[in-house]
Amino acid sequence: MNPLPGIHQNGTALFWTIFVASCVACLWVDWTGPTGASCAARQQARRARGRGVQGGLNLVPILCITAMGIIAFVTRKDPALLLGLEDNAIANIPRAATSVIILLAFCSGRLVQGLLLPGLTSKLIRDGLIIPGGSFSLVMQQPLWISLSAGILYIGCQTFAEELFFRGLAFLAFHRLLVFAGRQPGGAADQAWTVTAAALLQALIFGLVHFLPAYVAFHRRGIKAPLMLWYMMAMPTGCAFAFVTINLAGGSLWPGWIAHWVLNYASLCWILASRLMKARESRYITGER
Repeated sequence: MNPLPGIHQNGTALFWTIFVASCVACLWVDWTGPTGASCAARQQARRARGRGVQGGLNLVPILCITAMGIIAFVTRKDPALLLGLEDNAIANIPRAATSVIILLAFCSGRLVQGLLLPGLTSKLIRDGLIIPGGSFSLVMQQPLWISLSAGILYIGCQTFAEELFFRGLAFLAFHRLLVFAGRQPGGAADQAWTVTAAALLQALIFGLVHFLPAYVAFHRRGIKAPLMLWYMMAMPTGCAFAFVTINLAGGSLWPGWIAHWVLNYASLCWILASRLMKARESRYITGER
């Protein structure tokens, strides 16, 4: 069984247009952010890099381009076709499941950060242990209209990198290793458990990538925040497994990438809107107009 079924012989012009535009936008934002932003923004970018959070000039688009180039060189095929990213594969996206995943993830994130742990979240932001917007801290330093417009493509590049390496390469590698390990002489491996196990493995690794930097930072500062740490592990792990599930249903990386993309962009818009409301409230309290 192909872990990414439903491959169609169709063009990939839409994917490559999005991919190139996203990489260019990501490079532009990362290049102009530290120099074009304010002194406070540059300090936040340096602090983000020091905390292990993406900020300043990063190599995400370079890694994406390199990975896609290596895949093309090794296979002698269009890497977008190998990942099921044909133009017409978008029609196979399970819309209901994708919408539910986006809604649940977004609402749970706002619930934990805004209702259950508002005081702790604010303290961690002040201490520099949490950078609002995470990897989007630089795009948020641009003027609002640039943050909203360029942020779409910037987040597209960031999310595609995670989908490519985790839901794409890591998932397929784990699946093939499990199939090979479970193969019996004269028989075939049970494909169902290998797909599920591969999905769980990449999800756990994805969760650890988000959890470990926070755990180390909290431990060094002596901060006891078990619920926050649990959230930082459970949220990305659950999302990663859900993204694989809809990828399998849709037969490509499109469903998980779009879900991840929309979720992160919605979070960016939420943060920008919250900052705008706080700024207006502050001006109102101080009597400024």
